[in-house]
Amino acid sequence: MEEMKYAVIIQARIGSTRLPAKVLKNLCGKPVLEHELERIKQAKKIDGIIVATTDNENNQPIIDIANKQNVNYFKGSENDVLARYYYAAKEYNVENIIRITADCPLIDPHLIDEMIDVYEENACDIITNVPDDNSQMTYPRGLDIEIFRTTLLKEAFDKAESKYDREHVTPYIYKNTDKIYVYKYNKDYSNYRWTLDTPEDYELIQKIYQGLYHGEHNFYFNDVIRYMEDNKELLRINDNVVQKGAHTYHKNQKRVMILGANNFLLPLIKCAKKLDMYTIVASPDENEPGFAYADERVYVDLRDKEKVYEIAKNLHLDGIITDQAETPVKTVAYVADKLNLPGIGNDKAELFTNKFLMRETCRKIGIDTIRYKLVDNLEDAVSFYKTLDTDAIMKPIDSAGSRGVVRIDKVETIIENFEYTKNSSKTGNVIIEEYIEGKELLLDGVVFNGIYQTIICGEYIKCEVPGVFSEYMGKYPAEITPEQYEMVNKLVKKIVEGFELPWGRTHTEVKINDRGAWLMETAARGGGRYISSGIVPLMTDFSSEEFLLKACTGQLTQMPTINSKNVSAGYVAFFLPKGEVISIDGLQEAIDLPYTGSNNFEDIKVGLKTCEFKDKIEGKFIHLVAKDDEELYQRVYDIEKTIKIKVKTEDGIEGPIWKTV
Repeated sequence: MEEMKYAVIIQARIGSTRLPAKVLKNLCGKPVLEHELERIKQAKKIDGIIVATTDNENNQPIIDIANKQNVNYFKGSENDVLARYYYAAKEYNVENIIRITADCPLIDPHLIDEMIDVYEENACDIITNVPDDNSQMTYPRGLDIEIFRTTLLKEAFDKAESKYDREHVTPYIYKNTDKIYVYKYNKDYSNYRWTLDTPEDYELIQKIYQGLYHGEHNFYFNDVIRYMEDNKELLRINDNVVQKGAHTYHKNQKRVMILGANNFLLPLIKCAKKLDMYTIVASPDENEPGFAYADERVYVDLRDKEKVYEIAKNLHLDGIITDQAETPVKTVAYVADKLNLPGIGNDKAELFTNKFLMRETCRKIGIDTIRYKLVDNLEDAVSFYKTLDTDAIMKPIDSAGSRGVVRIDKVETIIENFEYTKNSSKTGNVIIEEYIEGKELLLDGVVFNGIYQTIICGEYIKCEVPGVFSEYMGKYPAEITPEQYEMVNKLVKKIVEGFELPWGRTHTEVKINDRGAWLMETAARGGGRYISSGIVPLMTDFSSEEFLLKACTGQLTQMPTINSKNVSAGYVAFFLPKGEVISIDGLQEAIDLPYTGSNNFEDIKVGLKTCEFKDKIEGKFIHLVAKDDEELYQRVYDIEKTIKIKVKTEDGIEGPIWKTV
């Protein structure tokens, strides 16, 4: 086939979500796509047009329009749009691609020719008039044009791996070149919106066509500008719709940035969408599942506060939030403070993520605390331990999930584990504190206007595997007396309010014994292991996600009412021995039980290489609910008997490790 030096490739399908079948919408007696093709055909510097649709039979009307207009078409993947584009260019031997979407019925053929000229005159990889940076945009949305070499598209096709990059055509190119030419007009018309994506857009475009189209496409960019300036009421038709990059939102939508995109953040992301918030999701891992629900995706190290701020300041945010994750807490507080958004403050974020500061602050506000010492070297750790008359706990001051936590019963244990604990700290600081015997309770709470309220109170049932600092069960409600509950609730309320947290979710761990109640640690977030998003809704009618999203965007005016359900709930956890998983039986059956809920089983598969475990990070768990404690324990027993996993270890074939070895 003879090479096309320049070809327009139009991606078109019927399955649009915001405005169904928009490319077939009627404009003055013809479908939108047919008008667009007639306009593009007027461009003098192109060698052909290719309509790139999908192999879904529902798109046959698009092919019929292409045939009617005597233009080429290509059928390809519905979801891998990048592949569809590449194979279309390859089949028709295209050297340079002019990318236009099928929702631009006011596209200007003269603008296509102008941009081809500029593209040839400049040593750029891609020329665009729709840059990601809105401050550089001058043309209305709906005149969107990108021009780039097919060889560049092939590189993207070969190397792009993320779902986002495969679902779109040019993101990989933009991320991997700095030779980008932004084509600008001499006046800024970027506030005009001529693309077709919403009912309001359709209404505006209909009125423009009714005013300017009289059987021929002899009106162009400047003609439409003059028509709208002469009829200023047209500006208000879709003025409530704003375009950001490739994403559409309404001005009355709240714009929220959620830090984290893994499974723990999925409930928060989904709730933001349910609340009709424009949802921007940030994470360094582009393959995390939360990105599938995002209106915008940001790939960034969540620990890099300055980098996140530099991105966030251009996003016109109403709020920024995270939950069930320790790492982003300080970044959320920092960015909220810099952007003058609702937040907990940098000092509170530091306090609630630093175990040494927690102890120090408890002393300042008059709360009895256990004996402790901050150390950064082995000699000081051993020296302090020798002053105690009991076992000790050695832990990083700033880690979560029991990472790096070790129970000390002799000096040799410190020597063997000090580097492990120190390396688990971001700062290299370690706290040694006396070990407290007793029942360990966990209280998830909520704070609004500085007032604390407990949502649920549960207890840990310890894992008794030697050398492992974790729990076998998290059980709700805790089996304690009303007097004990009153004691720990009073303590946690005094701590959280004494720490002056303005609003948010909290997760606090406390031990009780005959000496009283003692703080282990507290966090300004909901409990991990899906406690916030899974156990709380099993036990109450409170939505952590809705509370956080409304609070961070300034929509909350009072503390929510919390009603408890008369049930027992919790999670049961197990570890897999070091080795390789060789068979799995009963796992899906356990997941499908009517009384089980959230779990972290997604990576358990045959061939999984398992590592040595020391803390809860390596543990696998599943939620469950029952009418009472007796039924809960029976169901835990049933789950243990249902899940049969075989792991090939150095010592032979072993199964899951539950409460004991």
